[in-house]
Amino acid sequence: MIFVAVLLLFCILFYSFVSKNLKESFEQQNYLIVCAKYNKNTDFLTKTSIPSIVIEKNKDVPNVGTEATSYLHYILQNYDSLPENLIFIHDENGSWHHEGDITDNLDKWISQYEKKGSTYYEFNNMKIEKSSAYHNEAEKELWTQVFEPHICKYDDALPVSGRCCAQFIVSKKQILKHPKVFYQKYYDWLIDNTSGEGLGDKNDIYSGYNTGRYAEWSWRFIFSP
Repeated sequence: MIFVAVLLLFCILFYSFVSKNLKESFEQQNYLIVCAKYNKNTDFLTKTSIPSIVIEKNKDVPNVGTEATSYLHYILQNYDSLPENLIFIHDENGSWHHEGDITDNLDKWISQYEKKGSTYYEFNNMKIEKSSAYHNEAEKELWTQVFEPHICKYDDALPVSGRCCAQFIVSKKQILKHPKVFYQKYYDWLIDNTSGEGLGDKNDIYSGYNTGRYAEWSWRFIFSP
């Protein structure tokens, strides 16, 4: 009798363990981390069981437009076979614009993303107002040439505040709201119009420092429901 009870308890615990791991495995298969890399060590990605891919500057994409061209490159290369959810990040586990390490917070951020409807979730904690300095000819050109046909007119692009630095979780459904040609036009504009490599001259409205920030402010308009 005791043997049967012990065996039954073992079976229950084993089933619970297997079910939990199958559930976690299934959830992890529904997410992919896309890491935009430039000259930093991305070994921290091995600390999470969520699959990841690294898009490297000067190898996979030209070193212009900061992380935006890396994110867009992945979308363009995989538009017809995207995973259900994508986690777009920079190449540093800890940074000033998010609390703690990314690998320690992923479960919490995914939970918050799912509670908010599994559409689009910015997880950087630094909230900033968009400076009037970014209302310039270059940003308006990007908006009118690329965004306006698919999103809205430049003057209707509100709010002008949000979370900085372009790290977020987004669903395949939200990405596919826009045709592939939109992402291609966006990528091409950044490649063709960004002056020089890297961040460049902050005073040049077409430098990577600035075009990267125009992109940074635009993700919420592209993906937010």
